[in-house]
Amino acid sequence: MGSIYFIFKCFLSIILGYFVSFTLIKSGQNWARTFSNTITFILLPLIGYVLTSVISGDIALSLGMVGALSIIRFRHPVKSPLELSIYFLLLSIGISISSNWEKSIVLTILSMLVIYTFSYFKDKNKLFINTLPLNQYVKDEASFIIDITCYKKDLLLSKNDNLLFSYENKDELIFKYKLGFNNKKESDEIIEFLSKESNIKEYKYSCS
Repeated sequence: MGSIYFIFKCFLSIILGYFVSFTLIKSGQNWARTFSNTITFILLPLIGYVLTSVISGDIALSLGMVGALSIIRFRHPVKSPLELSIYFLLLSIGISISSNWEKSIVLTILSMLVIYTFSYFKDKNKLFINTLPLNQYVKDEASFIIDITCYKKDLLLSKNDNLLFSYENKDELIFKYKLGFNNKKESDEIIEFLSKESNIKEYKYSCS
């Protein structure tokens, strides 16, 4: 019975991790679409649950795992505050499954409702959050960066799959977009598009 319960919780952690990934993608967080991020979202709750199950009741082992995880964390810096928050959420889901799986489901649902609700109202321009730089997300190792300033909101840029960062303030007429590419050909195509657009105030191109 104990083994079946353990397997059930393992599958639950995987399902909740996938639910987090699915909700982020549906909310327009394009950075979450990558294969590496999807697998990470699925594995982190499972890892958190198994680790918690293994080290529960052993203080020495618990401290050792905290040190090991800290080293891994600082050797792989997180690129955005949202990404860091999601990682903490996923680990919290896995840890909470070990003690109370019902609460882990509630935590997942409430967290994803917050993300999806903010995304919905931002897209619909119904809340003050439209003036805040909420949609800051970064792709994996973008080598070619284009910073763009527009006179008005640009739907093509704001919905672009390569969007890294956007800031839109309709009151002050500030519309900034940052696109990141791993392929120079794609970045050159965007630059050619920008050169023909009258809505573009200025753009800066950089290569890392």
